[in-house]
Amino acid sequence: MLKQLLAVFGISVITETDIPTSNQRIDFVITNNDKAGSLFNYAKKLIIGEFKSENDKLHIGDLLMLISKAFNYIALTYGYGGKKSELDSIELSNASVILFLGGKKKASKFSTLDLEMKELEKGVYEIINGLIHVIIVEIDYVELSDQFIPLKIFANEQIRKKTMAEAIENDNIFIKSVAYFLYKEELLALAKAKGKSITPVSLSIRSAVQTIGLSKVIEEVGLSKVIEEVGLSKVIEEVGLSKVIEEVGLSKVIEEVGLSKVIEEVSMEELFSILSQEQLDKLIEMREKQNK
Repeated sequence: MLKQLLAVFGISVITETDIPTSNQRIDFVITNNDKAGSLFNYAKKLIIGEFKSENDKLHIGDLLMLISKAFNYIALTYGYGGKKSELDSIELSNASVILFLGGKKKASKFSTLDLEMKELEKGVYEIINGLIHVIIVEIDYVELSDQFIPLKIFANEQIRKKTMAEAIENDNIFIKSVAYFLYKEELLALAKAKGKSITPVSLSIRSAVQTIGLSKVIEEVGLSKVIEEVGLSKVIEEVGLSKVIEEVGLSKVIEEVGLSKVIEEVSMEELFSILSQEQLDKLIEMREKQNK
């Protein structure tokens, strides 16, 4: 979700980031430019963070684990021979960790840790005596500008339903699209009460995919619809070509995007490595027909 909300400010957001040489994943990495305002004004150049929604359990160790991930990410990405970038000289002093807490979760959960916590504004806290700058945002309690109201989808049920009801009334496609795949029954019940209809066709599949991931959306609307909306390349990147072919068949994939596109996206070499002999024979036959 942050990717879409921050894009209008020219802020780069990478979601579901794997830490190099580590079996760990971060929800998002942001290259901050101080243009978004709101709570992002408190953060530094590089932001590494995670969401904890109503359905997630919250443990004291979760904050320490996120800080540990941030150390690993910075060291392995920008140090020790890591990749070069505009953040080539990034250090811990130039980075912030942000933890978003939803579903009535509060920063006071971490009060037993030997950390000095300061309230910056309602629902926003800063830890100032750690090895890295930390911000904790209580989604239920923070006052957000209109631009960031969609974050309230991750708040407790009462606030979430209010946010979805307003989205239905105002036909906010982005909020409806994300809410459909996260809280489908709640959203449909609210829409029905207002005499309105919501179907996958009326939603932004691309927004949903970018916010909550491909697998959840594919489960609901089918692989073909997702391919149509976000493109074969993205789907293959996330689930792999073999999974795509397994789900809809090689003929269907080629029918939808064309043989040339399939070859362009994954190369003949990769196709030879993942397809069965029967599929390869069929692929070669199709290519020969296309070249005639």
